[in-house]
Amino acid sequence: ENICSRHDEVMKIFCRTDKKSICYLCTMEDHKGHDTVPAAAERTERQRELEVSRLNIQQRIQDREKDVKLLQQEVEAV
Repeated sequence: ENICSRHDEVMKIFCRTDKKSICYLCTMEDHKGHDTVPAAAERTERQRELEVSRLNIQQRIQDREKDVKLLQQEVEAV
């Protein structure tokens, strides 16, 4: 796991304000009042967002492949 170089603690928290992993001591100092969440929760959310993006891209690829196939059929028909 990642260790905080400042406090020598495991970085189990994600600061959404600064977009970085931090330790619990950092939340009381430099990141006090920032939007923080457990690192595991942030990871799960990002994985979900990536999966949605992947599925959207996959659908776009399939749509383009279908378009190419239709164009090829039209060219062959000419």
